[in-house]
Order: sequence, then C-alpha cells, then structure tokens
Amino acid sequence: MTRHFLKIMLPFTLVFFVFSGLGGFLVFDSVWNSGSLVEVMGGAVLLVLGLFAVYPQVRLVLCWMQAARDEYDRNVECENLRR
Repeated sequence: MTRHFLKIMLPFTLVFFVFSGLGGFLVFDSVWNSGSLVEVMGGAVLLVLGLFAVYPQVRLVLCWMQAARDEYDRNVECENLRR
C-alpha cells in the first residue's frame, strides 16, 4: 500500500512544487518590478494549477488515514473480544 501511495504522490508533489514555484516567482517578480498584468495573471494561473495538483494528494492522504484508522479499530475490537 505504501508503494502505491508513493507512486501516486510523487508526481503530484513534483507538479505542485514546479507550478507553485514558477507561479510564485512570476507574481513576486511582476509585483517587485512593476511588471505587466499578463505576468501577474500567468503567475496566478500557475499557482492555481499547483493548488489543483494538491487536491488528489489530500484525498489520497485522507483515504489512507481512514484505512489505517479502520484497521486499528478492527484490531482493537479483536483484542477486546479475546479478553
């Protein structure tokens, strides 16, 4: 399960860092140097694409946590039945 988790997480993490980094750089550079509106909009679009790349990661982490919690609860119930 961990291999599957990392196989899905790593590409989305890289996409998030690339888009967010480039978008943040464009927005910062255009604000610092009084750049054009096109540069600000391009940076904002890249930041939003980076945030869209985070959504599958968050869903996968929540599903993984729920599965781990269910497994823990099942083990606790088995221990209580054995007593």
